[in-house]
Amino acid sequence: MKKILAVIMACGAINNTLASNKSQPLTQEQLVEVLVDLELVRAIIDNRENGNQTEKTDSLFQEQVQLICDAHAIDTAIFQKTYINYLTDPRRLAVLYDQLINKLEKLLQDSY
Repeated sequence: MKKILAVIMACGAINNTLASNKSQPLTQEQLVEVLVDLELVRAIIDNRENGNQTEKTDSLFQEQVQLICDAHAIDTAIFQKTYINYLTDPRRLAVLYDQLINKLEKLLQDSY
C-alpha cells in the first residue's frame, strides 16, 4: 500500500513539474526551432496552392501549427504568448528573426 501511495505521489510531482515547465515561456532557441518548422510548412503550403490564400490553406496551416507544437512538446498557447512577447520588443524580435533567417539559410545550403 505504501509503495502504491509513493508511486501516486511521485506521478503527481512529475505532473506538477511538467505542468509548470509547460507554462514557462519558450526559450529563444525553442521559439526559433518552432518558427523554422512553421516557415517550412508555410512555404510548402504556399507552393502547393501557388500563393493563393484561401480559407482551406489557412485551416491547413493552423492544423500544421498544432502538429508542430505537438512535435516540439509545446503548448500552442505558450508558443503564441511567447511570440507575442517578442512582437512587443523590436530589438528581441530582430535578434529572433536573424537567428531564424540564419537557420533557414543553413537548411537551404545543406539541401544542395
